[in-house]
Amino acid sequence: MAVSNVSATATLSVYPNPVVSGTVNLNLPAQPRGNYTALLHNQSGQVVYAVSFEHNGGNFNKSIQLNKKITPGNYILELATPSHDKFTNNIIVR
Repeated sequence: MAVSNVSATATLSVYPNPVVSGTVNLNLPAQPRGNYTALLHNQSGQVVYAVSFEHNGGNFNKSIQLNKKITPGNYILELATPSHDKFTNNIIVR
């Protein structure tokens, strides 16, 4: 999977990892106001979960409740910002 426009100054934190309760918390400092999209990709690159949300600007903190259909395994979480930056993180769902 190709990722472009990745900011070198900000780091996406994803916790807990591994995900046990079905809830994933995202943290990304100093982000602009706008629409954000989180995508969960399986190991084949298919999007198995997607959610969009509005952010008012500043530190980005969001809890996402994963769909109960998400089976245990390894996934790639991608967060796209309004400025088209993309942040990715590997996560394990148990």
